[in-house]
Amino acid sequence: MKRIQFLFILTLFVTCNQPGAKEDKVSPVTEASAIPEKRQSVPIIKNPDAGTPFGQLDYDRVVAYDYEGDAKGDGREIIVEDGKLAPKISKKMELSQEQVNSLTGFLGANETYGGGTASCFDPHMGLVFYEGEKVVMHVSICMECNRLSASIPIPATQYHLRNADTTDAFALEGFSKAGQEKLSQLCGELGFSHCKGNPEVAGQ
Repeated sequence: MKRIQFLFILTLFVTCNQPGAKEDKVSPVTEASAIPEKRQSVPIIKNPDAGTPFGQLDYDRVVAYDYEGDAKGDGREIIVEDGKLAPKISKKMELSQEQVNSLTGFLGANETYGGGTASCFDPHMGLVFYEGEKVVMHVSICMECNRLSASIPIPATQYHLRNADTTDAFALEGFSKAGQEKLSQLCGELGFSHCKGNPEVAGQ
């Protein structure tokens, strides 16, 4: 009887220590989901008073992303590329009607630009305009570099010229001091990283 009990216990011990199915370990998500994004709020009404192209766009939602623009190491990654969001997104926020009105108002205004730019481009704030599940426009912003990249040209970025009356004229596409302040304010409201502007290159 004791021998049978001993063999049973030994068998149980060996069985419990045999290699079996490994515990599933969930790795941190490093790649954002592909476009399209699903709606999480009520539709946004576009701001008809915004400058070009925002006043002419048809969109019903704007999502802001805090992301790693240099995820590929080339320093030039925009928020939407090849139909997908940037690989490393740390936070996203759907903008309110008030925030959208403010954003489209100052991004399309001449007064937002007129500053210099740094040679780098390492954006951390992305703005995507959606109509339903379709991307209508996207903007990638680098506060430290003092400039943006937009999928649709923003005429206001070309308004201020240096050497305007010469053949060497070029646009001052960087943010003005006022432009930096507005973007920094929005960035802070959203709780994003990299909200500080670059005063050394900002225009008046």
